[in-house]
Amino acid sequence: MGKPAWSWVTISIRAMLKVGQILGLYPLEASFDETLEQKSLVSPGYPYLIREVCRARDRYWTYIKARRFAAKGRLVILDRFPLPEIEIMDGAQTEQFIRRLQNGPRAKQFLTPNLESWFARFLVKLEENYYHQIVSPEVLIVLRVEPAIAVQRKTDEDPNSVEKRSTEIWQLNWETTDAHLIDASKPKTEVASELKTLIWSRL
Repeated sequence: MGKPAWSWVTISIRAMLKVGQILGLYPLEASFDETLEQKSLVSPGYPYLIREVCRARDRYWTYIKARRFAAKGRLVILDRFPLPEIEIMDGAQTEQFIRRLQNGPRAKQFLTPNLESWFARFLVKLEENYYHQIVSPEVLIVLRVEPAIAVQRKTDEDPNSVEKRSTEIWQLNWETTDAHLIDASKPKTEVASELKTLIWSRL
């Protein structure tokens, strides 16, 4: 669910956005925080928003395929499931992105989206609609690990981004949800064993 397969709609839209990058109107695709700081002729805001809506749509259709698969009596395991409790990744990003952009140093950049714009509001509502249709999983499992350990393990990613994401998961009050918490700081074999035991107990 974190990196869903692109639909033909997403491929087509991203191809069009690529033209703007080739022409040098805005820089290459970047993370939430990096996009807020990018310098370009045209604000990278709308390209970012459109890509996030495409991502939400692809996640929604991945979810639909999973539900159809499960309806046939099969077991489906989805990683990085979008949850309303999580704000930093794998969920609605457009509204908080626009608010950060409006209050940042690039607020006056050409074609910067704002919440007074009908098109920006449309994109926000469209993204939210996709996520609202994704119902919570039958069994929610959270692999919880200290941020420092997460950074040590994910050596192929930006450490600041890993720390930020894992800190949110670490600090959330999961007792208010139906989540089953597993201490992911344990060895991989122990974590896998706990997961198997939990999953089979619910079948």
